[in-house]
Amino acid sequence: MMIRHPVAAGTFYPAEEHELRAMLSTLMKSAEFGSAVGVISPHAGYVYSGAAAAKSLSHIKQSPVVILSPNHTGYGKDIAVSKATWRTPLGDVDVDQEMANYIVEKTSAEFDEEAHSGEHAIEVQLPFLQYHLKEFKIVPITIKHASKSDLDHLAEVLSDMNASFVASSDFTHYGPMYGFVPFIHNVRENLYKLDMSIIDYILKLDPDKFYEAATSSTVCGVLPIFVLLHIMKRRKARPKLIDYYTSGDVTSDFTNAVGYASIVFR
Repeated sequence: MMIRHPVAAGTFYPAEEHELRAMLSTLMKSAEFGSAVGVISPHAGYVYSGAAAAKSLSHIKQSPVVILSPNHTGYGKDIAVSKATWRTPLGDVDVDQEMANYIVEKTSAEFDEEAHSGEHAIEVQLPFLQYHLKEFKIVPITIKHASKSDLDHLAEVLSDMNASFVASSDFTHYGPMYGFVPFIHNVRENLYKLDMSIIDYILKLDPDKFYEAATSSTVCGVLPIFVLLHIMKRRKARPKLIDYYTSGDVTSDFTNAVGYASIVFR
């Protein structure tokens, strides 16, 4: 059995099972347990974005869960599907091999473990799902580069599947650390305003306008969200913003700050 070992345990979230369960219990207390066909969930360290992730992922009920993620490392195929079993401190999560095979057969996606080996954006979603779903399967997909037509075709294939969907993404990365300083005064207010202008296109189910706005900013999961929006549009889902805040709200430091949104599609 091929195992994809955790790379974010001990940094993004606790590596010890009892500590992780205790943290998840606290984070999940503020979450509603609804039902959604898709969600957008952040992927920073749990101390920063865990509250928003909990409020998104608590709405996922249906297995398998297709998790769409950016490729932060730059390694591997452009659209990469993992077939490995994913391990976290809470146990193992299997891939729905039949669905994964179908996606690779019908789209430009390819099986590739290299793209997933050092990528944290899918892994950090799993403990939340393990905590409240118990038994489920996943289809992990990272997207590095792809044409809009390839992404639209991927969305077309995915939209016909009996699954739920997660797009893993943080929103604007502001500050010298990220090379993005479009304003220097009233940073919190302006960062909120910028992200809300991007989120507005998500709530309008407008993939193209979202793509244009998000690529002008520093949203890391532009391509996963673009695919999710096409899926949700085809499924006639209704989006709702559940929560939004920034890392600066957590640390009280806006020198460098990242936006986190919890958005569900019902």
